Amino acid sequence: MKLRAKVLLILATAWAVIFMTLYFASKAILTAKFSRLEIQQVDSNLGRATLAFRDMQHALTLLSNDWGQWDDAYIFMRNKNSNFIKANFEANTFSNAKMNVIFIYDTKGKLFFGKYYDLVNKQFASIPDDLLSNIQSTHILSKLNESNTNKVGLIKTSKGYLILSVSSILKSDGTGPIAGAILMGYFLDKGHIEKLIKAVRLPMTFYYFPVDYSKNQVVNKAYRNTSNNQIYISPSNKKIISGFAPILDVNQHPIAMLRIYDSRTLYNEGIKTIKYYLLTILMLGFGVALLIWYLLKVYVLDRLISVSQQVININKEAQFSKRITISGKDELNQMVDALNLLMELIELTQDQLSSRLSQRTEKLERLAHLNKNLFSVINQQKATEFKMRKDEKTLRQMAYYDGLTGLPNRMFFNEMLEKTIKRAENTGVGFVIMFLDSNKFKHINDTYGHDMGDIFLKHVANRLKLVVKDSDVAARMAGDEFIILINNVKEKVIIDLIAEKILASVSVPMVEKDVTISTSFSIGISIYPEDGETVETLEHSADVAMYYAKRQGNNSYRYASEVEKEVE
Repeated sequence: MKLRAKVLLILATAWAVIFMTLYFASKAILTAKFSRLEIQQVDSNLGRATLAFRDMQHALTLLSNDWGQWDDAYIFMRNKNSNFIKANFEANTFSNAKMNVIFIYDTKGKLFFGKYYDLVNKQFASIPDDLLSNIQSTHILSKLNESNTNKVGLIKTSKGYLILSVSSILKSDGTGPIAGAILMGYFLDKGHIEKLIKAVRLPMTFYYFPVDYSKNQVVNKAYRNTSNNQIYISPSNKKIISGFAPILDVNQHPIAMLRIYDSRTLYNEGIKTIKYYLLTILMLGFGVALLIWYLLKVYVLDRLISVSQQVININKEAQFSKRITISGKDELNQMVDALNLLMELIELTQDQLSSRLSQRTEKLERLAHLNKNLFSVINQQKATEFKMRKDEKTLRQMAYYDGLTGLPNRMFFNEMLEKTIKRAENTGVGFVIMFLDSNKFKHINDTYGHDMGDIFLKHVANRLKLVVKDSDVAARMAGDEFIILINNVKEKVIIDLIAEKILASVSVPMVEKDVTISTSFSIGISIYPEDGETVETLEHSADVAMYYAKRQGNNSYRYASEVEKEVE
């Protein structure tokens, strides 16, 4: 890779690492910050929504307290004055106050007086069957005579969720003793929710417990949080974020949850700002990297490459008399001065070497002339040594190999057998001698002539070469007698297989000049050390076993140990 490419790659890699670090760090930090701001905004809006809902409850509480701390109501609890009922429990009272129920209880929690008004049909109606029982189940009317009762919240009825407020009945100056309690309430409907939406100026939804939105994980998770009296804020999608707050019953237990919807404008604008910021950083960094690359190229790389190219050309042409030139005054100039000094030394050294070489050449020419005869004698000596090595190889071939078959002869085999015996004495590894002889070789010579007999012997030798391993030795002893040394074997099962393989190979008929010659062979086998421990005893044992195999006829083999048992 070229130097310019390396520097450019380094700059690109460094800027990529810096940018990716800035990208992930900025995105993580800024995104988290915008997310917190978004949550804070939703939390604030959720607070406004819950505060607006509490204002509705507070207004109801003020109304019930106004009725509860009233001498007329206090006196009514004493004598149940019908004029009080006519004057205060008319339809206009319920309609103007947007009230569905006004109940008055005695100090024992029993209904003293009550009316139910249908705001939709604008008429009085019978009290719903479950309304009174649901109020009683909240236990808000117990122990009315012991403490000042003032509770507000929701209860669930068959007609919907009722917002109610309970206040103790006292004198107008707030003194007692407590004469009972007054309960006022109205059903929470779409009209009330629409008022809340207008007050908060945010869309909202009420969810009444229990909530089962198996397909809406956000609502389900919000339900689990608000049922534990906690708020929950979570994005609904990329454009909307929702906030959930618990709505409490009269005993201050969660009975529903309020959901507001807020746009994710702040968060999305923050994400856009991050993108523009990162894009600006990317473009600025790219421009800075290009500027650095240009300055490095002009003031460093181009000058360095120029010096390198001049050095290469001087070396290529071997013109050390030339000098390197470069502009500027910095460390590169110092390096160039050092290189020029070095080339000056090389030039001087070259001149000295040329002078010495010339003198040396003249001396060598004189010596060459004086030693011309010596070179001639050396060449003759080398030729003689080569001829002697060649003759030695030929003599060795003649001494150790059979001239007809090319197999090792008796001398070579006996030397190899002697070495194998010595090795076996040290290692204890056994070996086998196989004596091989043709059963009708004399008949072949008498019938087809000695030339054909020689060809037959070559055929047998070639067949032996095919089956005998390189680690073993097959040799021609004399006439049609062959002997084989099988190393590293002692088991008769393996010896049998080898003998049968040899017999099968050498018994293949020979076809020569339209003449087919086939005959059988006999093998005698001796095993070291059972059948002998010397060259003579092993070969003799195998030879005797071979003659006993001939008596069997066809292709057969006999072991020397078997023959000895028959003789005995």
